[in-house]
Amino acid sequence: MMRVQIGNIISIEGQIKILNPNTKEIVEPRNSKYVLTLDCSEISPNCSVDPVTKRGTTTNSGTFIERITTSQSYTPALYEVEIFAISETEDAFGQKYEVTNSLFVELFKW
Repeated sequence: MMRVQIGNIISIEGQIKILNPNTKEIVEPRNSKYVLTLDCSEISPNCSVDPVTKRGTTTNSGTFIERITTSQSYTPALYEVEIFAISETEDAFGQKYEVTNSLFVELFKW
């Protein structure tokens, strides 16, 4: 879990590698499209912030960096950051590969 003081920037950096579930080989290490969502409504009952959504495409190596600037309008709470990615590659049935992962960020005031 990451802790960030309200008023600072949440910086999330990672690498997306989508694996074929049968062969476990990387099918899409490059240029995956992703959606990152920051939301506290499901885990913090007093949360008054609308979810923040960022969309992007990874670099050729599958890397992404997203920065979210917080302000005093953010509620001090535990937030879930969910990252969903989908490949351009399709399986034998014409379905695209996808992956979802999440982490938690605690925003606090001093």
